[in-house]
Parts: sequence; structure tokens; C-alpha cells
Amino acid sequence: MTTVVVIGDVGGCSAELARVLEPLIGAPDTVVVQVGDLVDRGPDTPGALRIVAERMAEGSPRWVQLLGNHEAPYVGGEPFWPEPLSEPDARLLERWWLTERLRVAAAVRTGGGEDFLITHAGCRRRCGGIWVGR
Repeated sequence: MTTVVVIGDVGGCSAELARVLEPLIGAPDTVVVQVGDLVDRGPDTPGALRIVAERMAEGSPRWVQLLGNHEAPYVGGEPFWPEPLSEPDARLLERWWLTERLRVAAAVRTGGGEDFLITHAGCRRRCGGIWVGR
């Protein structure tokens, strides 16, 4: 049976993210959905990005990274916060977006057969400054 773990806004707090993920190491039937706002405000945005990049590369636990409004400026959305990411970190977000590793929403089916649509903060045609759908 698949376990779905949903992690809210991380906001650059890499130590807290690592602590939340520690019990999930080696859990093959676990899908982690991080709902966006991985970056900004906290003390270590580069560290948070590194942790997620490592999890995506490992594939276990499976990782779904959603787009939050703090990532949106790096994939075509409108900038709104004053401290930009470093060029390598901005390129990483852009690469995730272009390869569909960074998504607007995720459809998840639980082990009990329930279906959920997970988003950052709701979803409209214009989500995070980016047009979604047609």
C-alpha cells in the first residue's frame, strides 16, 4: 500500500526539511508531495534545493515537487520578492519546470483508493503568474 506524505511550505528551511524526511529514508512505498514555496525567507534555500534534488535523483521515496508562488518567478511568473536566487539555483528550478519535475498540481490515489488533487494554494487558469491549460 502506498503512503502519501504531503509537506507544506519549506521556505528555505533545509534543516527542518531534513528532519521531516529522516523517518522516510528507505520507505519504498512512500510518495512525498512538497506543495511548493520550497525557496525564500528561510536561512538555507540552496540547502533545501539540494535536498530535493537528491531525493528526485534517488527516486526513493518518490518525490513530487509542486510550484509555489515563490518558485513561479523563475519559470516565467511575476517576481515579487526582493532577494533573487543565485543563478545556479534559478537554473535548477527552470530545469525542473522544463522537464516537468516541477508541477502545478499532482493527482494522487491513496492505498485506500481515494483520489486527491494537491496544489499549492488552489488552481486557476493563471496560477502563480503562469497560464495553466488552454
